[in-house]
Amino acid sequence: MTRLPDPNHYESALPKLNSMCIVGHTTDSTAKIWLRTFTPGQWCIVLVEAAHIDTLKTHLNEFSSHPDDVCFNVAGIIKCPVDTAEKYDNCAYVTLENLSPDTCYHYFLFAYGDTHQALPRKIEKGYLIEHSFCTDQPGANWRDFSFGFYSCHDPFGQKSITDGLWPDLCEALTERNTRFVIGGGDQVYCDTHGKRTKSKRKQSQPDIEDLWDWLSRHKNALYDAYTEQGVLNKEGVINYLAKLYRIYYRIYWNFGSQQSVYRAYPQYMMWDDHEIMDGWGSLTKAQRIDKLSHFWQDDDDHINATIARLAYQAAKRAYLDYQHLHNPDTNVSTRHYDIEDNQQQWDYGFIKGPIGVYVLDTRSHHDVENQADGARLLGPEQMIRFAQWLSDTATSGVKAIFIVTAVPVVHWNDAVMNNMDLLLKIFGAMDDAIDEWGNDTNIKERNIMLDHVFELSHANQVPITFLSGDVHCASAFKISSSTFPNAKVMNITSSAISRKPPPKMAAVAIDSSKKMYRSTHIEIENIFEMAGKNNFLVVDISEQSNGLSIIANVYHGKPNDDELLREEIKIM
Repeated sequence: MTRLPDPNHYESALPKLNSMCIVGHTTDSTAKIWLRTFTPGQWCIVLVEAAHIDTLKTHLNEFSSHPDDVCFNVAGIIKCPVDTAEKYDNCAYVTLENLSPDTCYHYFLFAYGDTHQALPRKIEKGYLIEHSFCTDQPGANWRDFSFGFYSCHDPFGQKSITDGLWPDLCEALTERNTRFVIGGGDQVYCDTHGKRTKSKRKQSQPDIEDLWDWLSRHKNALYDAYTEQGVLNKEGVINYLAKLYRIYYRIYWNFGSQQSVYRAYPQYMMWDDHEIMDGWGSLTKAQRIDKLSHFWQDDDDHINATIARLAYQAAKRAYLDYQHLHNPDTNVSTRHYDIEDNQQQWDYGFIKGPIGVYVLDTRSHHDVENQADGARLLGPEQMIRFAQWLSDTATSGVKAIFIVTAVPVVHWNDAVMNNMDLLLKIFGAMDDAIDEWGNDTNIKERNIMLDHVFELSHANQVPITFLSGDVHCASAFKISSSTFPNAKVMNITSSAISRKPPPKMAAVAIDSSKKMYRSTHIEIENIFEMAGKNNFLVVDISEQSNGLSIIANVYHGKPNDDELLREEIKIM
């Protein structure tokens, strides 16, 4: 039997993140700061208004300063103790309150309490490299501002390990009054590499273990290790696998240019399939069982199905620890793991001045087998929440709405994709097709969602734009309805910031301008398409004499290009 390894030694040869801070959900008076520390213990976030930072720096010493020093007991400085625990991979967050609007703050991560006494370095973050952010502007009438959008971060898919376009995104954000950044899915890849599946020619390229390939070899040992007197300790299996999932975050987020973005701008994130398993939700139970089958083992369908389901629960805990904790709070933010799956809320919305943003979750409730037709991607509970938020926000006076959906509403040619099942199965892309809103399994739900969007955009004269990732290409479509002629709806897709893109010829599969697949009243107009290059999106919002101007800039090119190309797409 295969021996079950120590999870702490998983991918031991690859460098991993030790300590890190991320700016999370921010308002004009509050801010979340997420942290991961290299050791569990007592810590303290110290927040300093920019107006006081120069004076404070004269008193700081990386190896002796303490948050309780006299220099920190003055106006404009906020201290917030926080503990980190090994159970959660030393991840935690604090919510800082009573902040001033539209103000720049510097922040430091200090060792505190017994940890301060035990460690030689007292200031873990913020001393050598500046950590700072700005609170939101007050009210609805903001000065000109921008926000970023990216998806599909995978530094291991190229010929050498690469930052992709993270340095370029950092530069583009720094040049602007950037107020937040959205990670649109696949912030890590747990499932697509591994030397065992590579050809000899590619054996020398960077590799990282495919978790599901690893599970196919170790699932029996894992099941046996946590079974006593015929009873499986499911919580033990989840905790073991959560440690493996968290290691991917520590590897994938260990890039300096990426961290420069995370520590400076409020980060809003949503997962997609690769944080769990390629095609999660689009695979049947039988296909998930087959995913864990191994020729040289005595496979048991019950064991395979059980381990696959528990791996999903483990992936959720890792996602909560590393991504969702710094999003706006929902009912899962308190780590209450006993909430029924269909009652867990990972989707969320927020307002930034003149715009509203809603981030849909197309994975947690996605189930091609067990969800009813019309509810396979979002589930009924999420659709109700989203429709209510959309109605409330569209009538609140906002001037534009953005909806984040990891999988695009419009991108590939749906008529073709839905009529080439055999070819998709041969190339292993059937699950990718079923992921999409335009797949036959999801059409009813797509039409329900679009009817909400068109009706509210039409009635309130509010443009609504979908922002998507997932497909490793970029595109922009106008979407119009003869039933709601005053509606202004678009879908802009940007993917991938660092994962190796498909060849340029993949653009032939992107949809053209025509009637939307299986719709009686919707037309789509292709205004931009691009394949074969990495890309990211920066949206500029400014007040002009004739109203609000919103321009989406798609930056695209190859890592280390001297200058990227930029496609300008006018939303308003």
